[in-house]
Amino acid sequence: MQPTLPYTTLTHEVGHWLGLYHTFEAPAGKDPCLEPNDPTHGDRLVDTPRWSDKGPESSRDCYDWTQVKPACSGKYSLADIKKSVGNFLSYSYFACRKSFTTGQLNKMYQTATLIRKFKPTCAKLS
Repeated sequence: MQPTLPYTTLTHEVGHWLGLYHTFEAPAGKDPCLEPNDPTHGDRLVDTPRWSDKGPESSRDCYDWTQVKPACSGKYSLADIKKSVGNFLSYSYFACRKSFTTGQLNKMYQTATLIRKFKPTCAKLS
């Protein structure tokens, strides 16, 4: 199985360009599981559960989400696991990476409009 495909890699990199950090982000030498999940730690978005494993091996079983083991100890719901392993900013296998959290979407919009100076417009399609 290939670990990445171009469409998920491009989505991942555009996420960085629009201000996102990895789901496993932590200061050098620190364990992301020991960092708080708040606006100043990790990926700095509270709706992305903490996750310590950078490698795709943490998501080998994403086809059967019940087999995925949380990388951080503690109470994790199936929804938390899907948010972490299925996130475009994880290093999961391409088939697992399918979504951004609401917080990530908001952050990308803010970066696009405030920093990248994108001006969204809606035009009637004919």
